[in-house]
Amino acid sequence: MEKIEYRAVIKYLFLKGNTPTKIKAELDAVYGDSASPSFTTVKFWVAEFRRGRTSLSDDDRSGRPKTATTDENKAKVHRMILDGRRVKIREIAEAMNMSKERVCHILNQDLSYSRHK
Repeated sequence: MEKIEYRAVIKYLFLKGNTPTKIKAELDAVYGDSASPSFTTVKFWVAEFRRGRTSLSDDDRSGRPKTATTDENKAKVHRMILDGRRVKIREIAEAMNMSKERVCHILNQDLSYSRHK
């Protein structure tokens, strides 16, 4: 069962006036211990609904979005490799203003480059 579906059931049972303990017990009875969310998760969502939350989906997370892997950036990395075969990943990352991990991902996954010794 998806997280959204569990949250909908938790919200429904909360709106009926059940406590987190009763909600967890009912989820375990219907879905089994291993399939239902943990008591901590049930408590968290009951608290969220008590504060007035209506949405069942996850909130947006802070941090940098994954916008570094664009077609334009892939082409720039490819050109840098063709211009100088011995260019280092660190140098590409600094020139492109992106992480070394993202450069490695572009090289390995998107451009299908690999290290040969």
